[in-house]
Amino acid sequence: MSFIIILLLIAGGVLISVVLPIVKEGYPKAKTELVRGQFLSTIWGIAKPYLLLGIGSVATALLIMAGMANLGEPIKAWHQALLLGYFADATLQKFK
Repeated sequence: MSFIIILLLIAGGVLISVVLPIVKEGYPKAKTELVRGQFLSTIWGIAKPYLLLGIGSVATALLIMAGMANLGEPIKAWHQALLLGYFADATLQKFK
């Protein structure tokens, strides 16, 4: 697999890990704010920390990918890259 494909799959895994907690936290709050017209500001307030953490997660996943390649075990399958991105972000969210 090419580096770009692996990078996009890692970003996809990070995106999944970022979207899930936003939906979990945002749905009940945004549902009530939709009536008041504060929907976007409510969602942005919830999403901002996760989006910033997602940037760090992509960098962390790239470092892990480089370490794996250095050990002679490069990413060979799409699911490895997707899970790498998801787990990198999910792990960093635990320290948030």
